[in-house]
Amino acid sequence: MCLRIKDKIRTTSLTITQASGSNTKFNFNHMKLISAFLLTYLLFFASSSLYPQSNSGKINQPITLEYLENVQNINSLDGLHLSDSFSLLYETQNNICKSLRSTILKARFLNSLGQYDKSLQLCLNALNNFSSACDSNRYIKIHHLLSTVYLNLKEYKTADSICQKALSNYNVSWALADTKCKLFINAGIANSYLGKIEEAFYYFKKAMEIAEQNNLSEIQELSYSSLGTLYAMTGQMDSAAYFIQKTIPLAMANRHFQMLGELYNNLAGLLEDKTMALTYMDSAIYYANKFKDLNHVINYYGNKALALKRLNRFEEGYEALYNVSLWKDSLFAKEKVLAFTEFQESFKAEKKARQIQELQLDKLNLEIQQVKEHKRTKILQLSILFVLILSIGLYSRLDFIRRSRKILQIEKDRSEELLLNILPSDVAEELKTKGYADAKEFEKATILFTDFKGFTSISEKMTASSLVNEINSCFKVFDGIMEKYKIEKIKTIGDAYMAAGGMQDLSMNSVKNTVLAALEMQEFITSRKLEREALGEQAFQMRVGIHTGPVVAGIVGVKKFQYDIWGDTVNTASRMESNGEAGKVNISQTSYELLKDLPASNAGKPDFKFESRGKIEAKGKGEMEMWFVNKY
Repeated sequence: MCLRIKDKIRTTSLTITQASGSNTKFNFNHMKLISAFLLTYLLFFASSSLYPQSNSGKINQPITLEYLENVQNINSLDGLHLSDSFSLLYETQNNICKSLRSTILKARFLNSLGQYDKSLQLCLNALNNFSSACDSNRYIKIHHLLSTVYLNLKEYKTADSICQKALSNYNVSWALADTKCKLFINAGIANSYLGKIEEAFYYFKKAMEIAEQNNLSEIQELSYSSLGTLYAMTGQMDSAAYFIQKTIPLAMANRHFQMLGELYNNLAGLLEDKTMALTYMDSAIYYANKFKDLNHVINYYGNKALALKRLNRFEEGYEALYNVSLWKDSLFAKEKVLAFTEFQESFKAEKKARQIQELQLDKLNLEIQQVKEHKRTKILQLSILFVLILSIGLYSRLDFIRRSRKILQIEKDRSEELLLNILPSDVAEELKTKGYADAKEFEKATILFTDFKGFTSISEKMTASSLVNEINSCFKVFDGIMEKYKIEKIKTIGDAYMAAGGMQDLSMNSVKNTVLAALEMQEFITSRKLEREALGEQAFQMRVGIHTGPVVAGIVGVKKFQYDIWGDTVNTASRMESNGEAGKVNISQTSYELLKDLPASNAGKPDFKFESRGKIEAKGKGEMEMWFVNKY
């Protein structure tokens, strides 16, 4: 379902931007045409906010039914298996209420997996078997889940009817303000699909009022974006822009980066001020990058190119289109295709030259025969001429082959240089030899993460080209530092830079070299900040985090190869960066233990001095010992 919805979101985003840019008036038919795309996104958001999941699916505490009902980081397949186990357990124990709760959980996870018919059957069974002895709060939650399943099945009248029934039976004593809001949201979605726009407005506004009264951040975000969507569909662009702008800070607070990209892109499409719209498009591109959403990045760059074209800013528009091409095409593949094409052309030219030569030889043979018949005295002259032509042909042939080989060697060297620029040398060699590369485990890799502090606010004050040039200038210097200390650059993600020590040098020096590289990067950023501020220009400050531990490294995918690393060590290094401070290098307890006992290399003085930060709460990790490190 997620992939299908993402495709619809992409179509919607482009539709709004193009329609607003060309001053197209919305009519009712147009409204119905795009409502399916926009409101499906609202439905997806409602479902994902209700049942959030993570890719890890790891559970780090004892499993209970209560835990499974409230957990926020389990994937749907794991949840389905666990809830099924609970269901069997409580059926065996004849525990009616807990068996009912297990059934509701199974229905919830089946809905998230797109198995709507099975989920619907379980919801109906739960309603039929509901006992007055069980918690009445479950009753209203079953109705909400049932309405969500019917929306997914596109049975909008039934979904609306269930919402109405649940809302009419809603007990004010139930502490379920969020569930009530979600019922209003589902009712609004159903009425939107049914073309009852006024009713949809009413339900979305009711959800908004309750969410504001109870400070339900995610429901406020959803209700604001729902109202913005409806206003856009009905041609009320000012109101649409107002509600989208109200949604943005909530989406930022909730870290819904994908939604932020959509909000900024749609807001850009609604604005009359096309210069300001370009700023919002840049924000949309930034958040799509942050969410690692390649398709949205490409669409947003395309929208930006169209906007720049309408403003007659063709050079910048070309740059935006160039960015689209960078994302779409693999340079390695392009070079490979180019080399193959040139080889084909060379082969065709060689074949044509050979055919011409063969025709010339046939003609000469005919002339020789004629001369033999009429003037035998000229046989010697013609023989010499034949030998001369043949020698020239052979020499030309050899010269052509030599030049062709030289061209092919140049193209091969260029391809290998490009491959080595993308992958480590040993991985590239394995890829050329076997056609694939096996993943490798490293017991002690030192992961380095950097991130520019306040990047969003600073980037809003810079033009797109100056922002890209500044980031490129910084990352070029970082690349040189990585090469100096023999550290493997892994990738960049927006304004973040990721590298790993210990991938080339397996000795303990890799930990030390990674820290030295991090300190040199901070020295460069500090120096550059002073230079740019002296010129009255915006400058970045940077956080750096380091952690040492085991990782797995390898190639992702079969197209547009990307060398990447995985493991809990990567997540911990990221937490070191996010909990660090600008201008400093923050390291974990593990990296500190490996560094503190290294022999001194500076006239008996240790290489580093450390500042203990004590235990600091890290997201998803609990309290962790952290240290600031600097040169002695």
